[in-house]
Amino acid sequence: MKFSSHHKVRYADCDPLGHLNNVKYLEYFMNAREDQVVQHYNKGFDEINVEAGGSFVAVSNQLAYLREVLPFQTCEITSHIFELKEKKTKMEMQMIVNGQISAFLWTEFLWMNFLDRRSGPIPTHLSQILIDNFIAPDETMINFETRKSALLKTNLI
Repeated sequence: MKFSSHHKVRYADCDPLGHLNNVKYLEYFMNAREDQVVQHYNKGFDEINVEAGGSFVAVSNQLAYLREVLPFQTCEITSHIFELKEKKTKMEMQMIVNGQISAFLWTEFLWMNFLDRRSGPIPTHLSQILIDNFIAPDETMINFETRKSALLKTNLI
């Protein structure tokens, strides 16, 4: 299932051209994901991480800007996991404004154990929770560029 939340674009987050500043996209995406986790699981990352004895650490991000995002617009940000492996997971997030995908992000997370500060297997109980947010990748998700091309085509409406 996709998680979703709505966020207003702040004027202070925009560049001199009046667009959402490129560095702010990642911040909007990660803050939205945090809000969605609290909304769906009634606990934040702080509590989940302590209970699990570790945390997911972002090890790579791929971000594509497809359409401009302007101040005061309300954007919907969706997120879902499309890859779940023993030690890592991959998530796609989309920023949607007026029904059009304005940007999308792929982030790969690696599970890190707090005690030895090394990567390790994702705890079983956490993997079961992540399955709730898992959507199997479709044929457009072979790689990032293929996905970007497919999303650009859907934005022609």
